[in-house]
Parts: sequence; structure tokens; C-alpha cells
Amino acid sequence: MTDSFYSVLNERALTAAAALLIHVALAGPRPLLRLLRIDRPSAAFAAALRALERKLNRAARAPEQRALRGALLVALLAGLALLAGALAHALFGRWHEASLAEAAALAALLGLRQQTGMARSIAARLEEGNITLAREELAGSAWRNAAVLDAHALMRAAVETSTLSVCERVIAPLFWYLALGLPGAALVRAATAVSGATFHARDYFGRAAEWLQAGLQFIPSVLTELFFLLAAALFPYTRPVAGMQALLISAALPFRMRLLTVAGALLNLSLGGPLSPYAQVRTGTPPWLGGVMARAMPRDARRAGLLIWGSVLIALIGLLALGFFPA
Repeated sequence: MTDSFYSVLNERALTAAAALLIHVALAGPRPLLRLLRIDRPSAAFAAALRALERKLNRAARAPEQRALRGALLVALLAGLALLAGALAHALFGRWHEASLAEAAALAALLGLRQQTGMARSIAARLEEGNITLAREELAGSAWRNAAVLDAHALMRAAVETSTLSVCERVIAPLFWYLALGLPGAALVRAATAVSGATFHARDYFGRAAEWLQAGLQFIPSVLTELFFLLAAALFPYTRPVAGMQALLISAALPFRMRLLTVAGALLNLSLGGPLSPYAQVRTGTPPWLGGVMARAMPRDARRAGLLIWGSVLIALIGLLALGFFPA
């Protein structure tokens, strides 16, 4: 039974590595995807979720009713995601090239390149002096206050969104694919989608979505932090010692705030704060996280991008090692 477990794990690791390579190769470049109107592949699903949330989460309803409706929505979407993943796996098992088909399906569940492309677009718009178009790049994201963000806040938004996407849209789907196959990857992507759609309603309606998301992201977020620290050794502008200290002092924080603390410390960039949806707390003032420089510039997005892709490279090496060198 142990040999069978490791055999499945080795095969899934190679499939996950292939999916990551497919995603990197085909999920861009952003200008081409925008021309084809597929630069935001999950935008329609997110818009549908927000429309449904507005219907179910009306302010006139009691808090208990809103929380119950949110929990039922999460349970329904989680069940559908697991079912879709199981059906896809069963269908691909009938094909001669089952592993390649499963890799393609898993690649479709990843979403890093779209987010890093968005960060580069924001930086490019700001360098052109067009803050209006830079704000439009955040449409459909958790940054519903994009209209009031200045240039520095927009750059922090770009860095935060792309940094968190490493965990939520790559490491977590790959981790749960290794553990549960396609159903696991589909589940975590559905949880990310519903959590993002109910970000502003977390006290009641979005509570169940956030609990599910926090549970699914716990181990992947720790792995992502470690990948960030390892990738920091590749770039001279990072601060690995500060990153390790941030990892230790942020251990009790929610996973998004932990990731931003470590990434901000490595880049000496102050993230979070009152305007960030990822740093909101139930009581008190939203904290600043990471480094000391709050005036984020376009170069910070490029540096964050290098750190992000360095961590993805390390994850890819880990998957290949797991696939080719069985225990």
C-alpha cells in the first residue's frame, strides 16, 4: 500500500510540474489575451458570484440568516467543485493521454500569470502617467476602493495581489492536487473565488468562505513563505534575514497577512495598511506589514515579480524531484 501511495504521489508530482509549465507557457502574454478578451478568464464567474452575493446578503436580513446563507453557498460551491474534479478525473482516465489531459485541466485552474501581468500593467500605466487606466486594472478584484488609490497605493495593491496569488492560485491548487487529485485543486480554486467575491461581507455572509479558505491555505501559505525565503537568495536586493525574522514574528497572523509580512520584509516594502483589503482586522487600525518603505514604485512591482517567479521555479524543482526521485 505504501508503494502504491508513493507511485500515485510521484505521478501526480510530474503531472503538477507539467501543469505549471503549461500555465507559464500559455497563460499569456497579457496584451494578446486582452486582444482575445480572455485576459480575465474567471471574471464572468466572479461577477456571477458577486451578483448572487448581493441577492443573498441583503442588509435587511438578520446576521444569523446572512451567515447561514453564506455557509450554504460555500457548501454548494465546494460540493460542485469536488464533483466536477472527480468527473474530470474519471473522464480523463478513459483517454490514452490521460496524464496530459489532467495536466491541461490543472493548468487551467492556476492563475498566477494573469495576476503578475496585471501588476506589470499597473506599473506600465503609472509610468505613462495614466492613473485612471492603472485603477481600471484592479476591476473585479478585492480592491473595491481602487478609485481612491493614489499611485503608491496602486503599486502596493499590485504587489500584494500578485504576491498572494502565488499561494492562492498556484501553490495551494498544486498542493491539494498532490493530496486529493483534481477534486482537491478544484475545491481550493472554488474557495478562493467565493472568498474573493465575499471579501467585504466577511463578518456575516463571508465568514464560512473565509474559514474554508483559511483552512485550505494554511499549509500552502507556509510552503509559499519558505519558497519566498529560498528565492530571496537569488536576488541581491532582497533581505533574507529580515524575511526570516518576519516569518517568526508573524506566525500567529492570518495567512494573507503572514505572506505580506514576509514578502514586505524581503523587499523592504511596507504593505497592508488602512486601504488594503488584506490587512483588515475586526478591531483596531489595519496594520502596516513588512518593511518600512510605504511609497511603492513601479520598480518594486518588477522586483516582486522576480521574487515571485523565483519561488515558482523552486516549487517546480521540488515537484520534479518528487516525481523523478521516489522515496
